[in-house]
Amino acid sequence: MRFAIKFIAACALLAGAAASFSQTLAALPQIEAEVRKVDTDAQKLTLRHAEIPNVDMDAMTMVFR
Repeated sequence: MRFAIKFIAACALLAGAAASFSQTLAALPQIEAEVRKVDTDAQKLTLRHAEIPNVDMDAMTMVFR
């Protein structure tokens, strides 16, 4: 019986955390990006992205490693 109560409590906590996380993700802006180049030898990816308002970043082309 104790195990069942602990298990139900753990499931309730996890469900609450998952709901909170999904609300946080929903509040983030969706950004559009275009893959401009993939350099597998250098392990680099070039993306051209739209404006990212929540970090005050203009639209630009960036290289990621």
